[in-house]
Amino acid sequence: MPEYADYIARAEEALDSAKILFENKGYIEETYAKAFARDMQLRERADYDVSYRACEEEAESVIEDAERFMERVKIALETMRE
Repeated sequence: MPEYADYIARAEEALDSAKILFENKGYIEETYAKAFARDMQLRERADYDVSYRACEEEAESVIEDAERFMERVKIALETMRE
């Protein structure tokens, strides 16, 4: 299970990084935090609930949220560097 352990470590690192952006007021708006939390719940459900099957609309929504989130994070990181 080394691959699984690596995945968990990377996921936790990503969450820690996101928390820094969310907790530092002004870097990431609450709407992004809510979308991030919702999408993480969907991902966990898809990974661990054997009876769950994501529909195409959910997958497209998560991808769109991720693209918006990444663009916003880029702006936040640029702001933090100033």
